[in-house]
Amino acid sequence: MDRRGQPAGLAASIAIDLGLIAFFAVQHSVIARPAFKRHWTRLVPEPIERSTYVLFSSLALILLCWQWRPLPHAVCTITSPLAVAAIWAGFVLGWALALLSTFLINHFGPNQVWAYGRK
Repeated sequence: MDRRGQPAGLAASIAIDLGLIAFFAVQHSVIARPAFKRHWTRLVPEPIERSTYVLFSSLALILLCWQWRPLPHAVCTITSPLAVAAIWAGFVLGWALALLSTFLINHFGPNQVWAYGRK
């Protein structure tokens, strides 16, 4: 079990972790809404709107990872070799899917910004 995060009690860890998840979820969801985009593009040029969305979402994710509090006790323990193999298979599949997705949406950079810059 990984306990490298800041130690805290059970209630404090759960409260902090849920707050971090809620902050990320709200930030991530609100910025993606068309109404927010209409207001946001009054402050930033439209070609960099997507890049700022990615920047702020990344910053929220960094905050979540940095301030995450481990629970003081294990939530569950998996001992079955078949279950452990299935969990590892899901883990590897998830990473492979995440990598594949980057290539499907342009792995090498934000097209909107480059296209706008070339005009």
